[in-house]
Amino acid sequence: MARPHYRPIDHTADLGLQVFGETLPELYAHAAEGMCALYFDLPAVEPREKRSIAVQGYDREEVLVAWLGELLYHIEVEHFLPCRFDIRSLDDTHLEAEVAGETFDPARHRWRTGIKAATYHNLRIERDPAGFWTATIIFDT
Repeated sequence: MARPHYRPIDHTADLGLQVFGETLPELYAHAAEGMCALYFDLPAVEPREKRSIAVQGYDREEVLVAWLGELLYHIEVEHFLPCRFDIRSLDDTHLEAEVAGETFDPARHRWRTGIKAATYHNLRIERDPAGFWTATIIFDT
């Protein structure tokens, strides 16, 4: 049985995700997918437009928070709803990706839960003995 890409987790006042990936780039793509699925009706979004995104950080965790924060900027400020995430380059201090999606259309798209930010609270990125990656992310709502 295949592992899910992500699953919501209970957290007192905010939202949380546990994310899974066979590789680190897949983990970061699944984190973006999970966050967007919490935020809006992801299946309604079509990959009509592509955008390049690059972020930096001091470590994997900071890169993950920066990546999700940059996506939130595109959603909130530019009303761009990403639906596909192609991680082109990733190491401990930077990420480059191509993201596909489309501009918000109130006739077709529905918001679910507003997300203010990905937080560092209880943030973990771990690799199990079999080499599978997991991350725990809490979002400020």
